Amino acid sequence: MERQASEARRYKAYYGIDIDDLSVYDLVLATDRMTPEEVICEIAERSKGFKC
Repeated sequence: MERQASEARRYKAYYGIDIDDLSVYDLVLATDRMTPEEVICEIAERSKGFKC
């Protein structure tokens, strides 16, 4: 948690980016319970309408 806070401060100071603001992203995936194959499939489905 300390490292996350440190990185958040650094990104804000250097780049003016709030890394907690997810509204700037087109796609946000919680991948902590997904296999690499599931991640790839999810991205493919969401980006091009591809079905795995």
